Amino acid sequence: MNDEFKDIERMLKSMPLRKAPPSLDARILRPRRFPRWSRALVGGLAAAAAAALALALWLPRHNASDPIPEEAPPQTAGLAPAPDAAARPGPQPGHTIEETVSHVTYEGLIVPDGKTPMRVLQQRTVNRTWVADESGRFALDSAVPDDQIILVQAQIQ
Repeated sequence: MNDEFKDIERMLKSMPLRKAPPSLDARILRPRRFPRWSRALVGGLAAAAAAALALALWLPRHNASDPIPEEAPPQTAGLAPAPDAAARPGPQPGHTIEETVSHVTYEGLIVPDGKTPMRVLQQRTVNRTWVADESGRFALDSAVPDDQIILVQAQIQ
């Protein structure tokens, strides 16, 4: 086997080499130009990254759970501020916010009767209620979880 490789090496060494054409050097040394769509893609990704950075810097300063400032709203000439708390912007004592969050996860595949495959899904639902106190801040009043197991017939081919 080594003799075969030596013969091939001898044959390759004895072959005359051709000089590379000048166009090859020109192609190699020519600056690479990217198509317009690739420049647009890079520009779009840069704009998306800048928007994400701006949003990340803006969100911590504007939190919905921050308390309402106690300072008076700006006055207009000739109008006096309302003396009662009902004129103050924002949530009033006793206001409630209700939220329902549902989450479904895939738990696996079972064959309960030995013939029909069933997908097992777990649905977790949490009902939350917040109530505004006297200062206008919301406090979590209740959180009620509810778990359900759902079986769906699997179509296996």
